[in-house]
Amino acid sequence: MKFTYSGIIAVCCILLLAFSALGQKKPEKLPDDIKEPCRTFFIDFDQDGKMVGFPHAVIRKKDIVVFRVRTETNYYKVQLTAMKDKLKKLAEFMALNPEISAYLFCDSHARDAFAKELTDNIKKIDAIPFAIDTQQFSKALPLALYRNKIFNGQFEMGIRNGNKDIVTLPMNAKALSKKNCYYFYSDPKKIGDLIGDGCTSCQADSLNFNLIYHDPMNATVIDWYKGLYKDSYLNAQVGRKLIIAIRAFKASQTCDNASTVLGDVSGYASWIKPWLWLTGGALTLNPVGLLTKPQSMKIDARVTEISRNIDSLQQTGSFIDSTKKYLIPEYQRGRRVLPTIIHAGNVNKSRIDALSKEKEGLQKIVAADKKLRLTTKVYYSGVLFFKNDHLIVQKQYDAANKYRPVPTGARTTYRLRELPENEQVNVMVNNATVSINYKFAVTDAAFNDLEEFTKLTVDALSNTGLTSVLDPAMAATYNKLTAFLASVKDEQKNITSLRVASGETPPIADCGFVCADLPKFIPFILGYYDANAAFFRGTSTDITALVPGQVGAVADTTFKYHTVAYDITHASESDAPYTRNFTIQTYQKDPTKTTDIQKGFVNIGKLRFFQLAAGVAVNRSPVTVSTVDTTKKGFKINSADNSSTVILGFKFYPFRSYQRDRSILPRYIEKRVHFSASLSVLHPLDNFYFGGGYDIVPGLAIDLGWNYYKYTAYTISNNTITNTAVNYQWSDKNYISVTLNPVLFTQLVKTFFK
Repeated sequence: MKFTYSGIIAVCCILLLAFSALGQKKPEKLPDDIKEPCRTFFIDFDQDGKMVGFPHAVIRKKDIVVFRVRTETNYYKVQLTAMKDKLKKLAEFMALNPEISAYLFCDSHARDAFAKELTDNIKKIDAIPFAIDTQQFSKALPLALYRNKIFNGQFEMGIRNGNKDIVTLPMNAKALSKKNCYYFYSDPKKIGDLIGDGCTSCQADSLNFNLIYHDPMNATVIDWYKGLYKDSYLNAQVGRKLIIAIRAFKASQTCDNASTVLGDVSGYASWIKPWLWLTGGALTLNPVGLLTKPQSMKIDARVTEISRNIDSLQQTGSFIDSTKKYLIPEYQRGRRVLPTIIHAGNVNKSRIDALSKEKEGLQKIVAADKKLRLTTKVYYSGVLFFKNDHLIVQKQYDAANKYRPVPTGARTTYRLRELPENEQVNVMVNNATVSINYKFAVTDAAFNDLEEFTKLTVDALSNTGLTSVLDPAMAATYNKLTAFLASVKDEQKNITSLRVASGETPPIADCGFVCADLPKFIPFILGYYDANAAFFRGTSTDITALVPGQVGAVADTTFKYHTVAYDITHASESDAPYTRNFTIQTYQKDPTKTTDIQKGFVNIGKLRFFQLAAGVAVNRSPVTVSTVDTTKKGFKINSADNSSTVILGFKFYPFRSYQRDRSILPRYIEKRVHFSASLSVLHPLDNFYFGGGYDIVPGLAIDLGWNYYKYTAYTISNNTITNTAVNYQWSDKNYISVTLNPVLFTQLVKTFFK
């Protein structure tokens, strides 16, 4: 059987066209990771911490990650409105109490200037909700600080490796999209740089991340508190003086006592005035209810004591109620015991009500303290797996979307179903909640990892004539080339920066007090007493409760969402090739009572060093070999050349071949490089072929090499062959061959060369 160059080219074209038509039902769009040698991928969250943009299925150390939080415009309006409402409340207080506010600000000019600034900023919050005003804000209004907390301090990304904190990435609002959304961006970071070379104890192939949320209002109060507390001269001694004066005024309401109180309040103006925006005009030395450790211990002890007293009084009340029915006959006989018991019961109930009210007030103080300190919350706790010594594929499902698979491109989807035995697949459940527990069930089944090209082409040739193959093949090839050449334009993002300005205000002057104004200030002083009374109930030795406690934020590490990961490829010791089936299960408390929520599979292909191959080899410099037949009278010389022949042999893959890499664009280019050794099928010992080549797709290869052929030298004397010598020699030029899987080659010969 002889083949020519044109015949080989025709066969190759037919095979490629058939594979293009049959192997790809739809044109594949190449993913970004093929187009870009160094990829940038985004992990997106919504404003509530749910993941809405997922990481790539395959991540490498050189890849760049950017974390983003998408927020709607209304999200900021709500936050800015919260500040606006506080400012409105303060403006109303100042308008209704001009004498008190004038006294606190020392004179009407200072009061009016502050009121104007207050009114102007209320209007600006409504008019320009997203612009940072360059006005020099007063030290009494933390508007610049608050807006900075909204746009540059709400979110940050904490990067960990296991339990080791690596780095914290700030996330700033940089762009306003056409969809009326703000985006918080982290700085782009290479995966490898996030771990760094100095982390000897870090895990080599995974990275944990926490999306951390900071409440802007609480964060503003804390920073505002720290800045004022640092410069404050508040202490137990001055607090004692103030509270004694207030109590004296409450008892007598005399001018002297009022002057003392107002003078002390004026002395504390540098501390009180900057808190008017938060309290709405209420005057207190501890505006946010922060407790020192002694205060907290004292309140806890008092709450315990109150609870014990209430229990005792309730027992007394039960006893009083139970005795009333026995006293009714005595009352009817003229004895006056019942009214006394009823009075005792009413007194008992009043004491219970008073203690309950005090307990409730103290518990509110503790709750306010905890609420302010717990200003940091982990919204999302996730994990990324990336290539180190072996490739890791992330097969992702979204718990927030009925556990559906995370959408991927056609090429990536195929990769999530087919992979070689030296790679790892992690099943990832994103947006899982802490209220649900997860289990993974794994079973194995047989899998034939025959090349896709071989399987599809054999099936087509067995069931279809040549004519019906060519036309759809040409159309499919055109569609595929069109999709391959289509360019994908990257989305352009407009990045705008936000600037924050803050300023100074003139110092507050000393003020006097006129006794004639006393009636105006009675509500002022009594209100001041009521605002602070909960902190120093009891004796005058409790003055330390007036001293504000230092503040420190405490993180709430109970995350809202997290990622659950499970390595399904290393779950058992099955030998490739095989199919690994997995089931994601959930349960509440009992691990034996599970619910199946999602099923899937992964085909694990075997890696091989050797493969059989059959095909056609064509020598570029064919050699004519002559043989002499002397069986009859005379010499009969037969000549033949080795220009082309059918060959059979094996291919050696130094990097081990992966038969399921079906695409013409290789997943692993090195696994398609091979060395080959073959012999002629018709004359096995006459021609040997040694070379190397490349698999166009697994199952179809092209090789180049040299032919080692046999020839016979004859010595003839007097028309008689006196000696023969069999020799082997290398061809002058190389050969080219096209080889297939022997199964496909046999079917091809049957179809085209009957």
